[in-house]
Amino acid sequence: MDSLGVICARSKSRRVPQKALQIVGTTSLLDYAIASAKQSYRLTRWMVASDLSGFNMPAEIADGPIIGALQWAINESPPADVVVTLQACIPFRRGYYIDQTLDLIQRFGFESVQTVVNVGWDHAPIYKPNGAVYATRVELVRQGRLWGGVKHGMILMTPEESVNIDTEYDLRVARALCALSS
Repeated sequence: MDSLGVICARSKSRRVPQKALQIVGTTSLLDYAIASAKQSYRLTRWMVASDLSGFNMPAEIADGPIIGALQWAINESPPADVVVTLQACIPFRRGYYIDQTLDLIQRFGFESVQTVVNVGWDHAPIYKPNGAVYATRVELVRQGRLWGGVKHGMILMTPEESVNIDTEYDLRVARALCALSS
């Protein structure tokens, strides 16, 4: 199965300026995303879809919905069966989560698999998508869908690994977690 990892890192963030370049610990969010792609054994190849300096995604695509960036990446790359979306705002994602999503697609014929976090209790779990990894068959992405299909799977991540930087507060939380773990 041929897979394309797409690290989405647009320059304009509404709440955190130059979010992908923000530092957590000693590493930028973009570099964390690149490291997780490199950790994966199952990704055939990966690329950065960004309008940041040094990258070539058109700004009008970067400013739009993420599905546009994925469709652009598919058109810019050799053919793939599955697209793996890796948003640059998830610093604690690890490569093995990427591998697990691809494994579910290949072994069980899922059309898409996404990572989730339990926001409920142990005895009454509630699973919420955390945005860390979306593995999607190319046909769905071409239809404008990031996930779904008849067969859709989930991979559970811990709350600490699921920190999604969407606000300045989230950035402070990620920096504090990073400081605690070092």
